[in-house]
Formats: sequence, C-alpha cells, structure tokens
Amino acid sequence: GNDDAIRAIRLIASVMTDAVMEGHQGEQHNEADAEDASEEENATEAE
Repeated sequence: GNDDAIRAIRLIASVMTDAVMEGHQGEQHNEADAEDASEEENATEAE
C-alpha cells in the first residue's frame, strides 16, 4: 500500500533529478563550446 506509493514517488523524483542534472551538464558543455568557437573566430579575424 503506502510503502509502494512512497517507493514510486522516490523513483520518479530520482529519475527527474537525474534528468535535470544531465540537462545542466549539457548546457555547461554547450556554453563552453560556444566560448571556444567565439575565441577561435576572434583569433582568425585578428590575423
């Protein structure tokens, strides 16, 4: 009864937390890639 409901809620919360954390990591990588690309463009323009 209640134990199953609590386990289900914990599972759903855990899966959602993992998804959010993965999303944040993906954003950090995309921002870093964008900064690298911007720096490369600036270096190319300076030459």
